[in-house]
Amino acid sequence: MGTQLYLGVIVVTLFATTVANAGMLSTCINQVQCEKDSISITLTIPSRLRQYAARYFLGNCMPSRFNVLPSGEGKAEFNYKLADCNFKRLMKGKHLIYKNELTFRPRPRSSPAAYVYPIECVYPRPKGGFLLS
Repeated sequence: MGTQLYLGVIVVTLFATTVANAGMLSTCINQVQCEKDSISITLTIPSRLRQYAARYFLGNCMPSRFNVLPSGEGKAEFNYKLADCNFKRLMKGKHLIYKNELTFRPRPRSSPAAYVYPIECVYPRPKGGFLLS
């Protein structure tokens, strides 16, 4: 008789604007999917930013997979456990929330990110109100 922890699957389509040396460029977040203990994020990178694919981060994690599409754009995927990538875990009301940020840093880490998008996975609070790691 185990307790199941399920969440609603979050699917987001968003066009976020980034600023780079070449001017305003768009990065499209195609999907954010929260699973029981992991997350999957897929984004399309414009062809002009494809060479900077390693400069996209989910917390401190780089894309776990990258492909060049026939259009010349790039497709980056982040597939990680919620225990990875410096996710912050907190309980608020009846919810357990995992928070992080998807960032684009065209310059070294000491410079501010050109693009920051908050990522959240929200789950029902576990019975008893505590977590086992």
